[in-house]
Amino acid sequence: MENLKRKRERTFEYSEKSVFLEIVTKHYNVIESKKTYTVDVKTKNAEWVKIAESFAAASSIYPRDVLTLKTLWENLKRKAKLAIAAQADNHYGTGGGKAKILNDPLVDIIVGLIRPHVKPFNNIYDDNNDDIPTKTISNFYNNIVEEDATEEIVINDFGKHKITNDDWSQYNPTMLKSPISAALRQPT
Repeated sequence: MENLKRKRERTFEYSEKSVFLEIVTKHYNVIESKKTYTVDVKTKNAEWVKIAESFAAASSIYPRDVLTLKTLWENLKRKAKLAIAAQADNHYGTGGGKAKILNDPLVDIIVGLIRPHVKPFNNIYDDNNDDIPTKTISNFYNNIVEEDATEEIVINDFGKHKITNDDWSQYNPTMLKSPISAALRQPT
């Protein structure tokens, strides 16, 4: 029976990863295409073969096959996504102190490549939306206040209690017991 367990490869050196990222950047649109048609899958596999050939020509440290390079790419993307998540967690965290920033130029390159795929959607109804300027929000609330101030006097059916919307000092609990106004009564 064949041994299905993959043999462990040598660890990639920093210079190898750097060369690999330069090559992947050139071929990024093809290998990260979301299309899954047979033709597109064959194109992706052919592109990975080209990447492996380019990598073998550029890196003389140790020969790598396509499967190893694909695994490296997946691991680097995973590391970049974790860095993005850690940055977001740190941004929303409390307690002060220095921000935990990962200073790895390779991760920065990968984040630059994959950011459109991992960036959350902007929800205009979310509380942390930055697209609405605060001036617009304050104008919105000012308009509401001005509209409320135009209704100056509320008179109930008895005509005893006159209340302005801005001044509630004349309001008392007995007014809750007053009968329903004619405008609110439903015909029975």
